[in-house]
Amino acid sequence: MSPENRDQFRHLNDGYYFIYGINACSNYASDDKVEIQLHVRQYGQTTHGFDDNDIVGVDIMEKTLYFSPSTDMKSKIEPLIVSKEEALKPIKDYCNQLIDNFTKQS
Repeated sequence: MSPENRDQFRHLNDGYYFIYGINACSNYASDDKVEIQLHVRQYGQTTHGFDDNDIVGVDIMEKTLYFSPSTDMKSKIEPLIVSKEEALKPIKDYCNQLIDNFTKQS
C-alpha cells in the first residue's frame, strides 16, 4: 500500500488485499444508520523458529473495513489496484519456498 494512501487504511498491514465482498447494511438492529462493509483477504507467510526463510505455511487473514455511504469508494480504492500477476507474485514465492523447505534433505 503506497504511503500517500496509507492514512485511509491505517489499521491494515502492508501488503496486497483481495476484495471478496461488499455489503450495505445497518450497523445496529435498532438503528437505521447504513454503513458500507468492504470484505478483504490478505495472505502472509508462516515461519518456523528464528529463521524467516523457513516458511512452513501460508496464512489467509480476513478483515472488514467500514465506510459511510457518502464515501467515494472508487476514488479511495482505484489508485490502489494492481495487476493480478503483481499481487500474486509474493504468494507464489512463499509457496515455492515452502516446497523447497518441505523437500530439503537434512
